[in-house]
Amino acid sequence: MTSFGNLALAESASSSALRELGNASSRRRATLAPTMADTEEGLLRRAQLVGHMRLFVNGVASDVSLDSDALRWSPFFEDDGGGLGGSENSSTNTFGNGQGVFFCFPILAASAVNIVPYKEILCAERLVEHRNSNFLNFSNFSLTTDTAKPLLHGFSIYTFRRSPSKPSEWHPYQLDIESENEELIETLLSELSNSISAVAASRPHRVLLILNPNAGSGAARAHYRNILQPLMSKAGISAKVVVTERAGHAKQIVLDSLSLPSGRAIGDNPENKTQKLEYDGIVAVGGDGIFHEILNGLLEAQNSQATTELPGHRSQLLSSLRLAHIPCGSTDAVACSLHGCRSVFTAAMHMALGDSTPLDALKVSIGGTIRYACCIATYGFMGDVVQESEKHRWLGPLRYDIIGAMKIIHNQSYACRVSYLPAPKNTPIDGGRTAGKATAGPSEVKEEEEKEEVKSVCVANCSICRAASIASSSASQRDFSDANANAGKSHDRNEDLIENSSSWCDIEGEWMSIMLIVQPCRSDKTPHGMSRYGHLNDGRFTLVLVRRCSPFNYLKFLATMSSSGLAPGLMPGVLEVIDAVACKVESIGVDGSSTSTGKGHENVSRRSHWNIDGEIVRGRDGSDVMVAHAQLGAVQCFARGVEI
Repeated sequence: MTSFGNLALAESASSSALRELGNASSRRRATLAPTMADTEEGLLRRAQLVGHMRLFVNGVASDVSLDSDALRWSPFFEDDGGGLGGSENSSTNTFGNGQGVFFCFPILAASAVNIVPYKEILCAERLVEHRNSNFLNFSNFSLTTDTAKPLLHGFSIYTFRRSPSKPSEWHPYQLDIESENEELIETLLSELSNSISAVAASRPHRVLLILNPNAGSGAARAHYRNILQPLMSKAGISAKVVVTERAGHAKQIVLDSLSLPSGRAIGDNPENKTQKLEYDGIVAVGGDGIFHEILNGLLEAQNSQATTELPGHRSQLLSSLRLAHIPCGSTDAVACSLHGCRSVFTAAMHMALGDSTPLDALKVSIGGTIRYACCIATYGFMGDVVQESEKHRWLGPLRYDIIGAMKIIHNQSYACRVSYLPAPKNTPIDGGRTAGKATAGPSEVKEEEEKEEVKSVCVANCSICRAASIASSSASQRDFSDANANAGKSHDRNEDLIENSSSWCDIEGEWMSIMLIVQPCRSDKTPHGMSRYGHLNDGRFTLVLVRRCSPFNYLKFLATMSSSGLAPGLMPGVLEVIDAVACKVESIGVDGSSTSTGKGHENVSRRSHWNIDGEIVRGRDGSDVMVAHAQLGAVQCFARGVEI
């Protein structure tokens, strides 16, 4: 990148040349499509802020403007003749979500426009002195020190850049804006700070941060110290940090922190309906396990009405809490599904910027024991692997591969009756986009189906998730007249379907594996997700049934899930993939009767274990009957979905 020393020719350009160049730029601008920066208001604002002063952005002389939604700048450069010139065909660098726009400033000709939306700027602060290194290695350049150069005043902007090959993965980026005119810098910084504040209403100010030091490779403390803590400091976010000491500790921390008797979480006056929560969110630093515990603690707190005189108001307050997953585990399926990567910095920036997206949960009841799953509930192969692995923790993560291979060779299956409530046909996942296509030819139908598959993948600003939320909101407004009295319950509406629907389907068989996948469940091992067309917030789950088959076919099933994700139509005769909103699973004996109580049947010992997000869950009454239903938008998360 051009250094200060390389700007000598630009600094020595004559004023007459600049005036002539400005006239030429003005003539060229008349032929360009008008942009926000070209409006009378935009030009006036830029003239007031910039005037005839050149600014330096990362050491390059540039034209800088503050528009209604973003900071824009255009570097100046020398043409072949040694003067300053602009090129309308220059490539455009885009930062944030802005679209590249070309315009010419009448004072100096500029190259392409770079854009950083205010909503994607972490903060801006005054530069005290030139630095070659700074927090989090935000700067990807090195400032030169030229003693002959006049002292510059400036400020730094902390934001991010998207990876060219993987837009969902963000990297730290710092912009240093400098000028010889201190008053100009103060004005620009003040204007920019006001613009950032105007879009920062949803950003958190205080969070409860729960850290699992034993997650994954044990790097959670280091990630917090080196990335998360300095980033939160820049963003002005304070945190209460609690380190877990045992399994289940995170859930208890949440329940204790959100309980009313302490008077801290809800407020000092329980009768004050204007009270606010002490925390704007809860941050899980660790693997999927700690996020699972926090989610269960939050949903239990929402559903508990025993400790407050204002149950509806309390539920409404708790439902506003957002969760963040800072990935430090072995799999990190939650972070991968929310953000598309396992980057600690990316997840932390989503939290600091105040992003928000709903996340479904699966309410699971097993013999009277209630759990909430945000990833998967599974019976059979994966339940057996997790159960057996607990006996061999000394093997580390390798134990899952070793025991998994042993279970495949053993080729165990389980006789079960599976009852499920199919997802409604006319839901957002169908969207009515194929309506009117009945007369199309086979090739056109196939082409349309292929397009539908692509459109069904869950990404940022997902139309399916958005439509589901809108439909649920509209239904809630029709059904409930008192919103406060029913706050926190809208995502539990599928319970009525379980009791009243006549659309239940039953299927019996010998199953190698039964899986209820709540969301895409992306990870390094399943980059397309375990469920290819699973969604973060559509009020349904993917029911996967794997019939008894050979070890080779089961390996093929695992390979398919890993390489492309599961979808209807794969491996006919072996695999069933069904969209459902509720499900019931119970063991059956050789005569087809239930063995859920564990008594009176020869094959009662051939029962597996329920694995709920990596936790083995057993019924309190000895029964293994599982009843589950999806809860639309059960919690809010600091995320925006996978950017592509």
